[in-house]
Amino acid sequence: MVDMSSRWVELAPLMTLSAAEAARAFVNTWVLRFGVPKTLQSDGGTQFRNSIFSGLADRIGFVTHYTTPYHPQSNGIVERANSLVERILRARRYHIASNEWIDSIPIAQWLLNNTARVPTRLTPAEIVYGFSPVRCPEEVVFIPSATDVISEGQETWLADAAACRHIAAERIKASVLFSQSGPDPRPEVTSPLVLVVYPERPPDKLAAGLRGPMRRVENHHQHSRLVAYTVEDMVTGVRSRVDASRVLPFEAGNLTDEAIARLSTVIAADYISERIVECSGDGDVEDMTYLVEWRGYEQEEATWEPFVNLDGNNLFQDFLDAREERRKKFMMLGF
Repeated sequence: MVDMSSRWVELAPLMTLSAAEAARAFVNTWVLRFGVPKTLQSDGGTQFRNSIFSGLADRIGFVTHYTTPYHPQSNGIVERANSLVERILRARRYHIASNEWIDSIPIAQWLLNNTARVPTRLTPAEIVYGFSPVRCPEEVVFIPSATDVISEGQETWLADAAACRHIAAERIKASVLFSQSGPDPRPEVTSPLVLVVYPERPPDKLAAGLRGPMRRVENHHQHSRLVAYTVEDMVTGVRSRVDASRVLPFEAGNLTDEAIARLSTVIAADYISERIVECSGDGDVEDMTYLVEWRGYEQEEATWEPFVNLDGNNLFQDFLDAREERRKKFMMLGF
């Protein structure tokens, strides 16, 4: 939520995009802190354009406006704020080595509200409060000379930070190379480590656009033409065959395999189930194991998971329904 005048931002993480939850977040996060706005502008999503929000507008007194569908420029201030939030959360994800992005929401909000805007040269906090109410960390924290206080732990942290910068630079270089690829095949990759483009889309919104670094195991040729690579995940050790068009070079520089493997656990994307393929075992569903394909990962990286890891997953219920449909068809055919 963004105030169009001051550019003040309020971030509210939601479990779902239901109308009830969106209305509750709007009231608790904005109305109870700043009062009822005169106008509420949204992109017209189903979570905003419904009887709950219409009734809320009538009861507490505000007017709703909807921007043109599929035209994000109509709500440019909010879209820019969303882009900045995403960049902050992605940076924090690697900085604190955690996928718990929700813990970084307050920091993202603080940064947005205490960064000066170009049109006013003031921060949203200064406009809202009339003065600068927050002292930035660099004003209150004194950092002595690094040569005097660096400990072994700090040296490791600095080395990891430099390694992450190197990996990020290689990712950017590979992304540019991939975007510039034409109809002609790229030169054959010979570097020991590679980056791999996701088969469809990254597993989650904060994931990097490329997987890896991964170890290049073998190049596959057919009729003297490169067709695929076998690559190995440096964390799990799982090998998979990847189409040649999705593999890009990675220059390790001074990074060791041990350092890359350790940092890969930080920058790896979350495992989000994409599809349940089959099951194994006898007895009740609780006693069986299930083969799960993961979003953004290769089919060879599917894993067998126990029922306890899938209980409550919508995909699990879809799998059971599909299995029951197949059973009924077999019975109708007399098998």
